[in-house]
Amino acid sequence: MKKLKLANRWDERLEKVRQENLEVETLEAEQKAVEPLEVQETETEKEFNESTPKSADESTLPSLEELGADSDYSQFLSPEVSESIRKLALRKLFSGAEFNITDGLDDYDEDYTFFAPLGNIITQEMKLKQKTKLEKRAKEMEEVDENVEAREKAFAAVEEVSVEPTSMVPLLSSGNLLIIAKDETPIMQALTSLKESPLTTSVLRIGRGDEEDFDGIKVIYSQNLEVKISGYLGNFTVTLETPQGNMNIAQVVDSNRENFDLILDLNTPSLSGADTKPLGYYAPEGDETILRKALEALPEQVGEFEKPVFLQYDANICAHNKSEQTGCQRCLEACPTLAITSKGEAIDVDNYLCQGGGVCATVCPTGALKYVFPRPEDMTNRIRTLLANFSKAGGEEPCLLFYGEEAGAERIEHIIDSMPGNILSIEVEEVGSIGLEIWFSALAFGAKKVLLLDSFLIPESVENLIQKQIKTAQLILQGLGFAETCINWIGRKTELTDVLLEKTKAMPKIAEATYFALSDKRKALFYALDHLYECAQEPQEMINLPQDAAFGQVKIDSKSCTLCLSCAGICPTSALTAGGEHPRLNFQENLCVQCGLCESACPEKIVSLESRILLSPELRKDLHILKEEEPFCCIKCGKAFSTPSMIAMITGRLAGHSMFSEPGALDRLKMCEDCRVVDMF
Repeated sequence: MKKLKLANRWDERLEKVRQENLEVETLEAEQKAVEPLEVQETETEKEFNESTPKSADESTLPSLEELGADSDYSQFLSPEVSESIRKLALRKLFSGAEFNITDGLDDYDEDYTFFAPLGNIITQEMKLKQKTKLEKRAKEMEEVDENVEAREKAFAAVEEVSVEPTSMVPLLSSGNLLIIAKDETPIMQALTSLKESPLTTSVLRIGRGDEEDFDGIKVIYSQNLEVKISGYLGNFTVTLETPQGNMNIAQVVDSNRENFDLILDLNTPSLSGADTKPLGYYAPEGDETILRKALEALPEQVGEFEKPVFLQYDANICAHNKSEQTGCQRCLEACPTLAITSKGEAIDVDNYLCQGGGVCATVCPTGALKYVFPRPEDMTNRIRTLLANFSKAGGEEPCLLFYGEEAGAERIEHIIDSMPGNILSIEVEEVGSIGLEIWFSALAFGAKKVLLLDSFLIPESVENLIQKQIKTAQLILQGLGFAETCINWIGRKTELTDVLLEKTKAMPKIAEATYFALSDKRKALFYALDHLYECAQEPQEMINLPQDAAFGQVKIDSKSCTLCLSCAGICPTSALTAGGEHPRLNFQENLCVQCGLCESACPEKIVSLESRILLSPELRKDLHILKEEEPFCCIKCGKAFSTPSMIAMITGRLAGHSMFSEPGALDRLKMCEDCRVVDMF
């Protein structure tokens, strides 16, 4: 069984970049092979020059054939010289090989005022100069940078750290391909390209028409009905929404078939609503390079494959929904593959759709969604081992650089040998899979900085969520009195070398934390923050956070609260609790995840949330009493059964009701359940 490469989930953009670089190298080679061309007059210019009388000054000008790279061209710039002669002379200058090597920016063709851009050639030249510079720096570093040797020893020690493996899910593809497109031209191009492939191809055209058969390939028309697509590699279901119900296209093609194995969606935009398409779903969206790579990859997607299970879900601590009230929706909003769906009071993760982006686990406030490729505690333990051994080997100023397995690795590949010795680069499946608890644990264990490397494979929606997490982290750093640059994002357009060599503020020298890696997400974060708080010079006790942060307090209007305790009963983390036999509402802020269930469940609508974080460990763990009352006792037997505010609210609302118009009827509301029955009968 083959392990499925997940590069295709990114629409082959990685291959697109490689192809662009290859084209640049080819163009550069061709340019070197071409000899400088002698400039000749065009027929139009020749006729123009013959018919244009020369001025007196022009008669003393040197012949154009005699001009070279070292000639004096200044006399051609005289206002007495005709424009046509000036253009010919300057064109001769600009087309010279020496000048173009010096310029390298544009290719001047027939006239110096008209030029064709060289495109990536100048970029390639810059890359060559940068490569030479980096190779020189690498050689110097081998001689003077002791951190390089310490880094090698540290990574060798990390290799000995065990990591709990995750399970795998199987995928089976028989090569049944469905091409979906509106226009005929891209369909014919795809069919021609795949003619010799082992795939069994069918076509669904968007629009009206009669069913066709093209060279043994069945062509079906959507008849302008809505097309719905679900599934993944080896199990795609494509249906048309008809008045009689769903029409399964696979069964229309072959009555013995239920699904397609592969989809080639040639529509722009594609029919899939996911930011990251399912495995086996190719959607070039008009990009010819991506289409070409898709057509090359499709024939290889036949056989048995397997992919990792990236997530583990614990419904017991999930703050999604409860008692028909809407709670946390963070993971559903974050998932770029649409692999997470709501199932009542819980969520469901489709391991076949999930491709390991991990940002869902990063934004999960309770840890109900846990990334397991690797587990957070395994990642933290590896970081702890890496930093400890780096320091032990004499390394100084360690900076962690996290990058994604696919495009992130591609981005640092050309500078890895010349990377400063204090840069400890850590490959992860996706940068979005690590969050606050990992970043702050790294700082607590001795890292001076934590850098996250962006890439073109990260969907914009995922990048925005990571940026929000980084903003929260930087606010916390400022509250602790540390530089916000200690946790930072390296954008895809930022020159990586400049960032790594840049001298920005980092963590001061602090005592390194000694605690072990924790599996509980919030405990891991608070352990790290507690350590940094103790090491800080003048930390703030509390800081405000953005509105959608997963930390904060619950506020109530105590005058309107009846202590019904609906909020305490629905709280998934026990941040809100009842006072036992005494009417009281307690709140413990370190447990609150700002899910909003208490706000939804309150019948009086007097609960509100405030995003903030208590950096002081003592304040964060304190138990606060939001409201407390003496019990209300039965007016007949004296048994405590409610609260004064609850009785006052009920009697106030029912005072004018016809059922309580008789004398003494309202008093029954002030009786316990037993005395109320006796009084009525």
